Amino acid sequence: MIIQNCKIRQIIVLAMILIMMTILLASRDTEVYPEIVLDNMWVNEELKELVALFSRTQPDGTLIEFEYVMSDSRNLGDEFLRKNGFTIVLDEDSQYYCWAYQDSLGQLSSTGKPIHLYDPEMLGLD
Repeated sequence: MIIQNCKIRQIIVLAMILIMMTILLASRDTEVYPEIVLDNMWVNEELKELVALFSRTQPDGTLIEFEYVMSDSRNLGDEFLRKNGFTIVLDEDSQYYCWAYQDSLGQLSSTGKPIHLYDPEMLGLD
């Protein structure tokens, strides 16, 4: 099927933006995350990623910023969070955004170390 005046890549990027916005709207919970702010969204052509910059408040009141990343080479649902090139996760127990590591099963797990209190390189993360 030929789509006039559109490149396939532009359609994919637009679809990714729409998917990301749908995920953001569907996951919004004003009781848990009232401080969610979508500041910026861009496409990193070099890494083939769609990136959105978020601000959230940690439980101790510290405002943090991180990237929500969706790679066009990944499957839907393989999105991840990143700060300064390191992966982060929301720690289920503490509700802090913490540095992540890959456990023995290959899954991302929380170090339990909040991103605003610890340096990932000092923790030995790569």
